[in-house]
Amino acid sequence: MEGVSVRKIKKICVFCGENSGKDVAFVNAAFHLGEVLVRETCGKEIKVATMHERLLTMMELSDAFIALPGGFGTLEELFQMISWAQLNIHSKPIGVLNINGFFNSLLSFVDMLWNRNSLHKRHERS
Repeated sequence: MEGVSVRKIKKICVFCGENSGKDVAFVNAAFHLGEVLVRETCGKEIKVATMHERLLTMMELSDAFIALPGGFGTLEELFQMISWAQLNIHSKPIGVLNINGFFNSLLSFVDMLWNRNSLHKRHERS
């Protein structure tokens, strides 16, 4: 198709909580996603000194981002990637895996921001 760009995604950065919480579905979904991704890629451990260096490294090495249920650290990573996309630091896809409605309240909050025109139209999600 003319004018349509296709992005090949080879490396996906997964944000998730260190603590699995009480919902076994989170663990099962994370395990399944890991199985799917491992068939396509081989991850490696990279040590960094600071959280900023961690986020920058993940952004530079990844083609896309997905957040699984987690805590404040997961939300920080997710929102950092969203902020950097708004600042045109990257243009990579960002998504959430909404297991058992975990992100429903967050998505409702984002909808409220759109409805109140608190977000620029140029950042409208697709």
